[in-house]
Parts: sequence; C-alpha cells; structure tokens
Amino acid sequence: MSQVKVVRVEAKEEERAWEEYAQRSPETNFFHLIEWKEILRATYGYEPFYLLARQGKEVKGIFPLFLVKSMLSGRTFKSLPFHFLGGPVGESEDVLSTFFSEAKALCENYQGNYLEFRSSQRYEEHRYSELRVSRVYTSFVTPLVKNHSEVFKSFKENIKRFIKKSEKEVEVKVVEDSAGLRLFYHQYCAGMREIGVPPHRYLLFDELFKRCAEKKMVRITLAFYQGKPIASLVTLIFKSRILFWWGVRDFRFQHIPSTHALHWESIKWGCEQGYAYYDFGMTSPVEENAIAFKSRWGTFPREIFFYRLGGSGSVDYDYHVHFKTARMLWKYLPLPLVKFLGPLAARQMG
Repeated sequence: MSQVKVVRVEAKEEERAWEEYAQRSPETNFFHLIEWKEILRATYGYEPFYLLARQGKEVKGIFPLFLVKSMLSGRTFKSLPFHFLGGPVGESEDVLSTFFSEAKALCENYQGNYLEFRSSQRYEEHRYSELRVSRVYTSFVTPLVKNHSEVFKSFKENIKRFIKKSEKEVEVKVVEDSAGLRLFYHQYCAGMREIGVPPHRYLLFDELFKRCAEKKMVRITLAFYQGKPIASLVTLIFKSRILFWWGVRDFRFQHIPSTHALHWESIKWGCEQGYAYYDFGMTSPVEENAIAFKSRWGTFPREIFFYRLGGSGSVDYDYHVHFKTARMLWKYLPLPLVKFLGPLAARQMG
C-alpha cells in the first residue's frame, strides 16, 4: 500500500476533492463542508488549514483546522472554532496517525499552544497517547419517519402537552429573505444577552443564509406570540440529519411554549422531507435542565468527545462554568452595545 500524503487544501481542485469526500463519507457532518470554511473565514478572518490525505490518487481523509489568535487563549488550532463538531475523518489508523502528526507539526511551526476538537469518534489512548479527553458531551437524537404523528407518540407526555398548547398560541414562520434575517438577528442578540453569551456577527448568519438556504442546508424559524417574535431556531441540514444549532427565546414569555413550537415544526418538516434524524445538538454534562428537556423528545443519546492535543494544564472548559461574573454583567448591557461588543468578544473566544 502506498504512503499516506497530506496536503493543505488551497486550490479549487483540492476543494472539489474535499467536497466529494465530505459528501460520501459516513463520518462527516455539516461543519466539514467547504462552505463552512468560507463562512468562518469571511466572518472572523481565522486562517484555515484544511488537511487532505491521499494514498496514491485516492482521498482517504480530511481534517479541518483553523488557527485562532486570541487574547484569552493565545495561538491555538481548533477543529473547529467555537468548538463546533469537527475533527479528523480518516479511513485507516495510518491516515489518522498522519493527521495528528501533521497537526502537531503545525502547532510547533506556528507557535500554537495546542489543538482542540470535538468528535463523535472515540480514539484509543494506547494508539494516540498524546490526545487527552476533556469531557464527554451528549447529543440527543430523535429518529424520524414519514408520518410525523408516529414520532409524536414517542414523546413524553409533558412534551405532547406543551406542543398542543403551542399550536393554539404560537405562530411559526420560516425566514425567507434579508428582512426576516434581520428580524431573526435582533431576536437572537436579545436572547443571547439573556443567557449571558456574546452573539455572533450578523455576517455569519448572512453568509450562511446566502450559501446554504437555497440548497436546503439551513432553516431559520421564528416563533411569534401576538405578532411579536419571542424565540428563534437555526437548524443545519446535511445528508439524512437535521441538526439543531442555535436556539434562543425571550425570557419575558417563559409561560409560552415557543421552544416546543419551533422544535416540533422542524421535526414535522423533517418527516415530510424524508430526513432520518433530528439532532438536538451537543449538551454539556453541567446542563441538567437541557439534558432533561432533550431526553423527552423520543431521543437516543450519542456521545461526543472533546479532545486536546498538546499544551498543559486543565483541559476542561465550559462557558457555563467559566466567566460567571462576566455572564451576569452581560445581561445588563443595552442591546445596541451587545450587538457591537458581542462579535468582538466572540472572536476572542473562538
């Protein structure tokens, strides 16, 4: 068998080879796509290091990386920034070992402190001794079938009750143009302020919408109560899976089951379109309320591992645990200031 060779993806021909592999590999997800590389680069200016592995002429693996320069963590390589699900995908131990060797070399050559990534793959410690697991996240996944009433039967009784209540009180609309996207972004920023987390730039959602909406790879929905938007949801679609990516709500309307309405609308749409899974996304082990909520939607759990290669000290990190004081203060900022400062802070968090 020929030797594994890794190249950095820069030319259009290499991007096409990457995209073809991402589409056919069963291990890839939305964030492995070249579109996501361009969205992150356009939004935050991070430098991409997308590694493509070949044996002979055949592509045998991909590894998306960005170099993130931050005042908080210094220079780090991430797959992917903001800890989105990424990591290497390879068809053999040789490919994965070569990827990790290349990533380690990149850290050394660019004075990076360490590499971080999340993956659904469990790497054996005896094979990859330098990889450390910080924590195990859980993704809750609902199987879908064509008849959404069958999926509804799998929900816990309290979820069914809130969905029926939401159908009387909440109107769900899909964002279809720039005006709707602006309305979504305003509601999103307000919701992010309430949970004490800096929002992304508007440009990220604008790029995502322009590149992926017509391809049915992203859906953004808003929940309205008495004509007012009170919650929003962003789902990403790739292959047979719909992934819940972001969701926020107006806490002044906690008595209105807006979140239930948005998830149920997305699940029904997924059933009608023939998708196989609705993924409620990664949940930190400290998010007990979120775990309880997601586990009631007829879901099964899927483990996701947070890895670090290189560096020293504690690997464990979670914004729910860190920056508690900053998160409390953030809630009191005026919304225009949140929209201005939020993306600046988010870029540093990477």
